[in-house]
Amino acid sequence: MENLLNQLKSQILIRLPRSHYSKLLEKWGQLKLQNNLNNLQKRIFSNIASINLHEMEKPIEDYASLDEFFTRRLKPGIRNINGDSKTIVSPADGRIESFGDLKDGNLIQAKGINYDIHSFLNNQEASQKLKNGKFLTIYLSPHDYHRVHFPLGGKVVDYWHIRGESYPVGSFSRKNIKSLYCKNERVITYVKTKYGLMAVVMVAAMGVGNISLSYLFNPDKSIRDFKCKTPGKPIEVEKGEELGVFHLGSTVVMIFENNQIKWQQLQEEQIIKMGNSVAHFE
Repeated sequence: MENLLNQLKSQILIRLPRSHYSKLLEKWGQLKLQNNLNNLQKRIFSNIASINLHEMEKPIEDYASLDEFFTRRLKPGIRNINGDSKTIVSPADGRIESFGDLKDGNLIQAKGINYDIHSFLNNQEASQKLKNGKFLTIYLSPHDYHRVHFPLGGKVVDYWHIRGESYPVGSFSRKNIKSLYCKNERVITYVKTKYGLMAVVMVAAMGVGNISLSYLFNPDKSIRDFKCKTPGKPIEVEKGEELGVFHLGSTVVMIFENNQIKWQQLQEEQIIKMGNSVAHFE
């Protein structure tokens, strides 16, 4: 019976007008409503999502739209970034979904469900370099801080935007929609570090209608406004520097070419904050 219900839910998800919903939500989030209405919607969302208002850069009343509130920055110094060059830090606030070794080029989506790095990255050269490495996946909920940061310093050598679907990326979808992350829209930033190539993948979801990259010339523009190729010359970035912004929550996948990584005492479902140490190179 449970399998039948899951199949029914999956079919409903497949047939939902997900892209229309995402576009509607994006337009709603950008609306500049009158102060009273704007503050009311922000307060309602804050209460429903249990947002920590004490960490925000500005008072809730200073955000001109719901989208500005979604993409709020943190107060300076609120997160500690481990400065050791061998230490990898979490790029985002969220929940650890999976981590470990790539086996035959496969990453873990959920227990018993894998997905292929070649389909995920759609980049033969990068896939070959990374297929024997390690990965870590973090899920961002509406409760979380929505800005993504570099887990290591290095040089951005490439960035790719892959158009795709907008399935939800919560627990049900991960367990019931095969190759979910290969289906959804995603933005991939490739960083050359002193320990090898690293890919940081921002995976969109239903309701996430826009991703922007903070290291580009005009970070306020959607990634859809750019042709994603080599950025002319490598862009120097530091660990903890802002990489990009989700206009709502979703998923970040980090993939490392160098598999000489020792994980911290991580567990699936563990809550983590941006800047927390997750691993180090041996």
